[in-house]
Amino acid sequence: IPATFVMLEMMPLTPNGKIDRKSLPAPDSVRPEPTGNFVAPRNPVEEALATVWCDVLGLEKVGAEDNFFELGGHSLLATQLISRLRETFKMEIPLRCLFESPTIGKLSQSMVGYEAKPGVLERTSKILNKLSRMTPEEMEQALRKRRPANAQV
Repeated sequence: IPATFVMLEMMPLTPNGKIDRKSLPAPDSVRPEPTGNFVAPRNPVEEALATVWCDVLGLEKVGAEDNFFELGGHSLLATQLISRLRETFKMEIPLRCLFESPTIGKLSQSMVGYEAKPGVLERTSKILNKLSRMTPEEMEQALRKRRPANAQV
């Protein structure tokens, strides 16, 4: 089943009368129509997960109760998402975890069970959220403050 549909008055055609696939418009990267009300991420972990989900799904925003698969996610994107989460949070998360907990709210609760040390997930999320709100100039300034004056880049 296609994840998105784009309505056209007529299909673009090549001079030979075949569908010109290169001229087809790309689907919008807006959030698909939700089945319920939008629930914003409620804590730092959900906020960090939402950022990763947006990147993987190519969406502008996702809610804490949105289902990954209803937003256009599929098994290949699920593998990419879990890989990104493992890399980002430095923790082993089984792929089945996403299939069993397909919303940000449920997944964040499940991930707590995979923490090596309690609280690391939330601390990491707070740092990631702070970094995602910084401009490149603010990041550079923060790095300069942390580097010793004689350190080489």
